[in-house]
Amino acid sequence: MLSAPHMDGDRDHPDRACALVRYSHLLHDQGNTEAALTEVKNAIRIYTEKYGSQHPYVAEARYRRALIRKGSASGGRPPRWREDLVTAREIYLRVHPQDHPLIRRIEEELGDDPGPAPGGSPDERHP
Repeated sequence: MLSAPHMDGDRDHPDRACALVRYSHLLHDQGNTEAALTEVKNAIRIYTEKYGSQHPYVAEARYRRALIRKGSASGGRPPRWREDLVTAREIYLRVHPQDHPLIRRIEEELGDDPGPAPGGSPDERHP
């Protein structure tokens, strides 16, 4: 999959980035979150170098990385996945209307994390 004939010699081909994003989810599902994050990071780099940081492919890869981070203990505090979701939403809003299904999915993911209470610290979140 990651060494398809049309990508021979071009490790930075956008089709490879697409495969890396999907492969990262397989790795995550198998419990290898660290490798999954490495592969999706590589995909983001490829897309960014090819299309620029505001391209919808970058948004998709960042959305996928957020799902991996959110589903693992490596999300950190404050949650790093939240930054990916916010960035993906901003990119998508440049090309899609507010009620687009991609944006609604991101809003749902963001809604799962209420963040700190007003005036509170990130450690005071409710379960």
